[in-house]
Amino acid sequence: MVTVGLDRRRVGKRQHILSAARDLMLRDGPRSVTIAATAHRADVSVPTVRKHWQTRDELVGDVLDYSRRTDPRAAAATDAGRLFDLLWTFAEQLIPDGPPGTGSAGALAELIGRAPRNSISADHLRGFVTAQERRVAAVVGNRQPVDALLVARLLGPIVYQALVARGEIGNALLGHLVLLVMDPEAGVKRTRRPS
Repeated sequence: MVTVGLDRRRVGKRQHILSAARDLMLRDGPRSVTIAATAHRADVSVPTVRKHWQTRDELVGDVLDYSRRTDPRAAAATDAGRLFDLLWTFAEQLIPDGPPGTGSAGALAELIGRAPRNSISADHLRGFVTAQERRVAAVVGNRQPVDALLVARLLGPIVYQALVARGEIGNALLGHLVLLVMDPEAGVKRTRRPS
């Protein structure tokens, strides 16, 4: 939820829209959070919502982040909120310039590199993967079976951003990953980006 450099009216409008979208999500789940439904709920036009969020993934990611910051108890009461929190925590662990004691991207990269040649490293990597599978299963196990493929679909893009692309792990990416589980049909559809 980026608000740095925006004037107060624009920040206020973003927060109003996020609050309306959060209400939608808490009432009907992340599937209900679309740009059109959010605009209707916030009583603004669709182009107004699109000024702030060009895709549904961006909107859902920011709504989940907003919920986590403004009402953590309500966010933690939803599967989407718990999954977003799990993904956010995992991403924070991989950020190299985070708080001291965090930033395990280098250690994970080294473990991945050594695993094919070293059985101890392979065992540690397998333990890490098993722990991630358990965490994901604790959050989404009631929705669908959790297997290595689902965990790879959820955590793989975060690892790719941290280790390979060295790019930002933003709310849009996390929102997209939440939608893969919470609204599987949305993951199949291509998100439309206006020109």
